[in-house]
Amino acid sequence: MVTPLPRTKRPLRCVLRTPSWAENHPPVPLRFGPESEPFAFLEGGVVKLTLGDGPEAGASLTSRSQGIALEAVVKAGDLSFLPRRALTFEGFVIPLPTTSLVYRGRTATGKPLVQHVLVVNEQETRGLTRAVECDDLSLDVQSFDAEYKLGIAHGVGAEAVIVARRLPLSATAGGAPTVTFSLRSGRTAKILDRVPGWARIRWYRREELVFGWVPSDALKPLSLGNMWDESVGRVRDPDRRDLSLSGAAELPPQRLACAAPIELLGELGGIRQPVGEIAPGTVFEVYQRHAPLTQVYLQTSDVRRAGGARWLVAAAEIDRCQRQ
Repeated sequence: MVTPLPRTKRPLRCVLRTPSWAENHPPVPLRFGPESEPFAFLEGGVVKLTLGDGPEAGASLTSRSQGIALEAVVKAGDLSFLPRRALTFEGFVIPLPTTSLVYRGRTATGKPLVQHVLVVNEQETRGLTRAVECDDLSLDVQSFDAEYKLGIAHGVGAEAVIVARRLPLSATAGGAPTVTFSLRSGRTAKILDRVPGWARIRWYRREELVFGWVPSDALKPLSLGNMWDESVGRVRDPDRRDLSLSGAAELPPQRLACAAPIELLGELGGIRQPVGEIAPGTVFEVYQRHAPLTQVYLQTSDVRRAGGARWLVAAAEIDRCQRQ
């Protein structure tokens, strides 16, 4: 009598696809095998990824683009994914829909391991790693509300300014800090809950939504006084944008949307030129109008202007725009 071999449970097959790799991903090295040097770098095309089974396994990739079809191996560390839904990392961070998650292989039970790189300050980063389901990952940007994961309606909470330059964040009121951020003053946050001496807050950074408990004295209720810097006579906005004022401050900023496209100019280092347009119905902010050109602030997470750069529009073009 032949004794049957014990069955081993294989990880579920994890396959991801995208019709356009270039839209959401950096170039990825293509290899003949896991240890070989890259022979090419994928920068676009229709892509199918099949994750390997082992803890250190990468993925097999097939692509089609401009009449060329390729099959290759991709190392785990060369791959990144986008979150399909709100995923909490270490109890205080939720990456946003456009944030890349680095692939770190699969667990012994077959779940994908992904890492979110958290910038704590200019000198320190932390890799936050967790296991997820295959359906939690995507190769394309998915729309989801990170605040819904916290059990609150979007935008709910009293607004405050973070005045502490070093902000310890704890999982519980009075608990030991999970992480201590170094922040520029003027960052705004929403207060979700309070107990004596502590406040539970959430605030958006470029890559993530951060939430947790902080000492109450690290915050001040948002008011006009918080936005005015007496030392330099400037308005300070939450992203450290300084606007020199020659007269009275126009606070809060005007939120405008126009019925027609508005030509958008970029300015950096004394060079100014058209770079695009603001589409009809798109909301933007104006602190103070100047002729012939007015500085505007775009409400987008997809485009971040460089330090020292400005967005400008013709002042006459926004005279007919509607306040929002």
